[in-house]
This record gives sequence, structure tokens and C-alpha cells, in this order.
Amino acid sequence: MSPVHHVLAFGAHPDDIEFRCAGTLALLKQAGWQVSLATVTGGEGGSRQMGPEEIRSVRLGESAAAARLLDADFHYAGGVDMDVDFTHDLRVKVVEVIRAVKPDVVITLAPFDYHTDHEEASRLVRAGCFYAPIPNYPASGETIDAVPYLYYMDSGTDIFGKPAPVQFYVDISSVMDIKTEMLICHASQRDWILAHHGHDDYVRRMKEISAGSGEKCGCDAAEGLHQHLGEGYPHDNVIAEALDGYVKQPAAKG
Repeated sequence: MSPVHHVLAFGAHPDDIEFRCAGTLALLKQAGWQVSLATVTGGEGGSRQMGPEEIRSVRLGESAAAARLLDADFHYAGGVDMDVDFTHDLRVKVVEVIRAVKPDVVITLAPFDYHTDHEEASRLVRAGCFYAPIPNYPASGETIDAVPYLYYMDSGTDIFGKPAPVQFYVDISSVMDIKTEMLICHASQRDWILAHHGHDDYVRRMKEISAGSGEKCGCDAAEGLHQHLGEGYPHDNVIAEALDGYVKQPAAKG
């Protein structure tokens, strides 16, 4: 039996996690792992009717409700939607979340993505994982013991429309119901996504993305992950070990 770990999924906005890795989190929860969720921002841009503070309150509540479906805690780093930059102040806030949660595994957005908030959040979380164990880093909270394992969610494509690299897929067919329930918690986003992205139904869009990933690895629905293997980060693949029966390799290109 693989060791039990504490995984933190860290998105840029409320609903990033639900779209891209909630199924994997549900399976890890079933495997006995502790799960936490966090966002860099409060999703202040996600409404045409409500002002920034009002929609932030709504969206953070939606994130907390989604987290409760996994018996998980939720954390907000204090950043602002559409204003995520790799700055000292935001790095400190991200480190403080990581120190508060004390995960040994972190999943975040890919470093190449359609949204610059996603790309900057990826850099912030990567740096936060590296800095959180350093006693002299000027952030509050008790230092964590070691640099966590770090994984990136599948972004689908890069900014040029080319397929993003995926190291392995997780077959989430058995947990699509809970992934769907978690996304439905973000009810405020249906009208926004229709207006800004042109998708008539955000839940249907999530299912299309999941099914598309499944087609790439031979199952009904999947989520892709890629492990960060830079110097100083752990290299053994603890998620693949814990979810051995659910791990699928990308189909060979014929």
C-alpha cells in the first residue's frame, strides 16, 4: 500500500481546480489522502452584473462548498483576478498558504496556458513550493519540512494551439459524478462563461474536455498531469503510485 500524503491543489481562480483536476483529487481522497484546495485570486472578474467585492464573496463561497464535497479545506491567497504577477507580495501570500496547509504534494496550473493569470499562478506556486521550507524566507507561518512534489494540470494546448505535453493521464470515469457536483457549485460562472467564452453550458464543456482527454488514453474520461522534475524537487511519482490502477499512458501516435 502506498503512503498517505497531503495534496494541495492550487489554482488561479475559483473553478480552475474543478475543471482540471477534481477527479484526480477525488480518487486520491478515496485512497486515503488528505486534500486541500486553494486559489490565488477571488475571481473578481467573473461577472458582468456584480462588482469585484461582491463576486469575490460569491465565488470564494462556491469554492469552499466544492471543497466540502471532498471533505477538504479551502484557502484564498489574497490575489486579484486579472492582476496576477510574479511579485514579492504575491509570492509571500502563496508561501503562507503552503505553510499553513503543509502539503507534501502540490498540483497547480501549467506554466503555459491561455490565461496569463494561470501562467503567473503556476510560477508563484512553483516558487512557493521551493521557498516554503526556507526559514529565512520572509513569510509568516511555520516552515514546511521539505520541498513538496509538484505536478502541473493539463492545459490542453499551449498559446499556439499545439497539444500540451502530458506525462500521464488519470482515468476519472468512476468519479465524474463528484467532479461534476464540484463544478456545479460554481453556479455564478454559467452566465459569465457563456458571455466571455461562448460556451453555453460550463458543465457540458468540462465533460467534453474530460472525454477528450479520455480519448487520448483509452478511457471514458481522464485528466492529464505532468510532474515537475527540476533540481530540488522530489522525482518519484507518488500520484502514479497511489493511483496505479487508474493511470493511463498517452496513446501512441500512429
